[in-house]
Amino acid sequence: MKNIQIKTKNLRKIFDYQRGRVYTVVIPVDKLPDFDDWMKINPRGQNLNTSIAKAISKTLIDDPSLFVLKNRGLTLMVENVEYNNKSEILSFHLSDDEIHGLLDGGHTYKSIKEYNKLLEDLDNKENISDIPDVKIELIEGDLLSDDERVDTVKARNFSTQVKDDSLANLKDYFGKIQKEIENEKYAECISYKENDLTEENNKKPIPVSEILSYMKCFDIEKFDRQEQPIEAYSGKGTILKRFANSSEEREKIEKLIPRLRKILEIRDKIYYNLHDFYDGHLGRAPGVMVANSNAEGARKRKPTKLYFLDKESDYRIPSGYIYPFLASFRANLDEKMEWKVDPDILFDHIGKPIGANIAKEAKKLKNPNQLGKDKSLWQLCYQEVLFTIDDLKKLNH
Repeated sequence: MKNIQIKTKNLRKIFDYQRGRVYTVVIPVDKLPDFDDWMKINPRGQNLNTSIAKAISKTLIDDPSLFVLKNRGLTLMVENVEYNNKSEILSFHLSDDEIHGLLDGGHTYKSIKEYNKLLEDLDNKENISDIPDVKIELIEGDLLSDDERVDTVKARNFSTQVKDDSLANLKDYFGKIQKEIENEKYAECISYKENDLTEENNKKPIPVSEILSYMKCFDIEKFDRQEQPIEAYSGKGTILKRFANSSEEREKIEKLIPRLRKILEIRDKIYYNLHDFYDGHLGRAPGVMVANSNAEGARKRKPTKLYFLDKESDYRIPSGYIYPFLASFRANLDEKMEWKVDPDILFDHIGKPIGANIAKEAKKLKNPNQLGKDKSLWQLCYQEVLFTIDDLKKLNH
């Protein structure tokens, strides 16, 4: 629990609504309380390198007297608000980080914190005559339902639209995925919301939409040998949107969660081994780039990090080569979402024939994007797995 007290004459009750009250208060930015532990309900991470954050910082420094007018301030969901007219002390309480905290204004908050650090480093703070003010809106929200709270966050962040991954994360729709991979080294590399940053303040390299698209390749309820999940390659945003807005779609994806770690491993194994499977020189394939090439005039590129295997590839391979291969493993799932045969054994048997199929189509189409959307290639890869599974089962009997 955090009890916050601020001495101020500027508290104003805006109105009473059915579930509580709403207040505003204006305070100098150097009196702003610490809300670092109360950012969970904010749908975005805060990236101070964005144009919005830079504009906020510029106004704080260059136009402090107008900051309170130019900036919409902070919005907090709190437990309750109290004000002592005699002492002029405003008190508000935060007790549950799932429902209380900073729901809007995260970039403003972080920018003010950076500004306050600059003030602390000054030798003569008394020479700063014009400290900016910031408006804080306080919403008593304990009687709101979870959906009402999320809808409020969404509405307050609409001016810069909150992405579907941020809202899904706010509703904890990714919780089961996070739980499944929590002990994997790559768990901290996956971004579940907008501006999701590492501890080193770098952007997390794997958007959750990519994870969902890999899982969509294994949707055996919707796709068979005739209908192929090409949308996994071409419509990652649509898959994320459906996951965020459809309980039926979430249930489909969640059935695959026990297979998730193996699915991600297979994806990286395909990427890492494609140069051995490909019928021809992979480095000359359309759209493929080679890291640290010795060819004259070749641009030096870093190897591709394969987080799910914790390895690196010397190739940068367009995803149009990877998805038809990955989706072919869907044929190895039964109706209970169990593997029909050991996927590692299967991988060793189907790599070469599928690599040959991909090479043939790549050379014909000469376009990685068309390759990723070529239904005949997806079907060829899928059928190759079906035939191989039958052969492996016969060998085991």
